[in-house]
Amino acid sequence: MKRESSFLQISFKGYIHGNSYIHRLDARAKIFISTIIIVASLLTGNPVSLIILIVFELALISITKIKYSYIFSPIPPLLPFLFIAVLFRLFTHPQLEANSAFVDIIWKWKIFIITEASLIGTLILLFRFFVIFILVTLFSATTRLEDFTKGIERIVKPLQKVGIPAHEFSMVINIAIGFFHILVNEMNRIIKAQISRGAEFETRRFQIVKKVKKLSPLIVPLFSFSLEHSRHLVEAMESRCYRGGKGRTYFTITKYSARDYISMIISIVVISLSIIIVKFVNPEEIKKYFLDLF
Repeated sequence: MKRESSFLQISFKGYIHGNSYIHRLDARAKIFISTIIIVASLLTGNPVSLIILIVFELALISITKIKYSYIFSPIPPLLPFLFIAVLFRLFTHPQLEANSAFVDIIWKWKIFIITEASLIGTLILLFRFFVIFILVTLFSATTRLEDFTKGIERIVKPLQKVGIPAHEFSMVINIAIGFFHILVNEMNRIIKAQISRGAEFETRRFQIVKKVKKLSPLIVPLFSFSLEHSRHLVEAMESRCYRGGKGRTYFTITKYSARDYISMIISIVVISLSIIIVKFVNPEEIKKYFLDLF
């Protein structure tokens, strides 16, 4: 019996039913918290700040009582791309071309050079990846898709005064996310069907070119499925007389609670501390600590 292909590990982590503190937060509060964490991770260039953000996110996971294995299970299929990004960042030295006399070289072999700056930059890249990855997975696991789209609509609603249709905007996001989930499941179904007919999809790890070649025959059936599913979706919306958000009412009206305000304040405080605390730490000590790890 053929071993199941590693491609079948591709999955889309969706909502997990729960009644935790994070689950009960308003979607708009979670969108706000996620946005400021992502912005902070992209703006900061210090590993200590990113580590604090990661620890904060791990604490949020423990509050939700979701298993860490579930949160980190989508990582293996992403490892080849992460490996390429790490190598590219590790051996890229814009400062080396600017002034090579003031660059501390850690390791050198022919044209391959690793400097202190490139090593620290690689660590920052990895930490940023984990900050964003954990946050996105945790958000999708604790927020229903309909709550997310309603939250987006309520956030964008003030922009209707300048001509931006809030409901249509949130509907596009809803369809895109839902369709991605359906597309991934359909691809896994096609792969299983091909394997049952004797097709071989298994390759060694990091053999990206071979994996792409083996996936190329799936493009046509996936494209055909996308068109067919889109047509069914349009027919279903037209049969229900969908006319956009004009005159639309809602069964439930979401409102901010004290829990939402407290959570947003705590998040702002933690993010501010992660940035401010670095001001009291000697950058050379931070660099020496991370370099000693290697």
